[in-house]
Amino acid sequence: VPDDGDLDARLATLMALRREVLGPDAAEAFFADEEDDARRLLQARRIDGDPSLTAEERATRIEDIFRASEAALPVDVREARAAARLATTLRGAESEIRARGGDDAEIAAARERIAGPAAAARLADLDRQRAAWQARVDAFRAARDRLERDTADNRATAVGRLLDESFTPAERRRVEALDRIAAEAPATP
Repeated sequence: VPDDGDLDARLATLMALRREVLGPDAAEAFFADEEDDARRLLQARRIDGDPSLTAEERATRIEDIFRASEAALPVDVREARAAARLATTLRGAESEIRARGGDDAEIAAARERIAGPAAAARLADLDRQRAAWQARVDAFRAARDRLERDTADNRATAVGRLLDESFTPAERRRVEALDRIAAEAPATP
């Protein structure tokens, strides 16, 4: 992954080449918006990688970079872009908290500071739904593993019955797909 200095140099080289080949006026006419976007993205990348800032400070500064440039866009496009940036900021903040050993309460507080109480509550509800789903999958897998000791015919019948008892038909397909993916994944060292 190239560092920011390398990316800045690449952008400067590209801009110079465009101006040399097309001339300053044509290069500006064709590429000004793209180059401005690239500069903003590089600036946001630098802010996002600044360890001296909190996740909230990074989110605010990054949002400020894009707010002015997106002012002329339709409201729905601005909102979609802001939501995507917010999701990225939240994932980054949660990763930082987990990496330093933070708990769910710290994550909830960060979510509330970054996204507000309503969004934090929705995310907490989603976390509970995901945890409940994972618990159901884990319980099924544990029961299935206990059946492994049975004969192949009995085991296949028992696993099918267990799937039917544990999940709806749509959920059963999801669990079967998850199991196939897990079986095909390379073993981790």
